[in-house]
Amino acid sequence: MMRLDVARIDWAIRSAARYIGASGVAAILLLALTVLFVPILLVPALVQLQAAKSAPAQVRMVEEARRPELQNKEQLDSFYRTFPARSSVPDAMEKLYAAASEHRINLDSGEYRLVSTKADYLLRYELVLPVKGDYVSIRKFVIQALVDVPTISLDNISFHRQKSDDVVVEAELRFTLFLRRE
Repeated sequence: MMRLDVARIDWAIRSAARYIGASGVAAILLLALTVLFVPILLVPALVQLQAAKSAPAQVRMVEEARRPELQNKEQLDSFYRTFPARSSVPDAMEKLYAAASEHRINLDSGEYRLVSTKADYLLRYELVLPVKGDYVSIRKFVIQALVDVPTISLDNISFHRQKSDDVVVEAELRFTLFLRRE
């Protein structure tokens, strides 16, 4: 069993105090007091601050819960009106082809399919586009397509190379253009 040698501990503390000086001892004491008292003083203040921050949010949540369902329907209808009508497909395709042309991507062929179910509020125009080009050009084309046509989504992209050192990459891009029912 280890014996506590008080004299040796006292000697070690005094030696350390002489080495770091009075200002060092004061700094260590100040640090110890800070470690002890900051949690005691800071935790209640943080709890009060959090309560003050969450009070307005709680009031808003209660008010929103009391709003009539009609307002929610109006908001939903407003959301669906932000989507382009089915008749705007040629405009979206023109933007897509312009982006492809700008990045030297040929859209020679593709599969286009309009998907609609009675339960859906939106029509989906699915596009499968096989393309060839260098990787950077294909990537820039995809980015520009997503920027130019905000209601289009990139669902899948797959790349294929014949040889690992080929510059030309074959890719299959799957987009979905979301449209409003007319």
